[in-house]
Amino acid sequence: MAETVHFSTLLRPHRSLSPLGFKWLIRLVIAANLLIGLPMYLLGAWPVAGFAGLDVALLWWLFNRNYVDARRSEAWCRGSDRDKRERDESSHRQSVLPT
Repeated sequence: MAETVHFSTLLRPHRSLSPLGFKWLIRLVIAANLLIGLPMYLLGAWPVAGFAGLDVALLWWLFNRNYVDARRSEAWCRGSDRDKRERDESSHRQSVLPT
């Protein structure tokens, strides 16, 4: 007997910041860090400029990591006999998870 599907959906994370918005955000953070870091460097507090650069690098890395995680998806299927859940990771491996 064929299984009846009651509910089926594909779940993907929503990202509200577009790649263009990400570029503008990074530009804004770089400008703000230059505005703060350059006077500090000229006044002799040179480590402030280095940490400002690390700040931008960390923010860029975290957003890129977030965009990689956004490629994940999960398919849910509820049938009359059992539930089925498949997760598609960013490395394009598929795994069937017990429910």
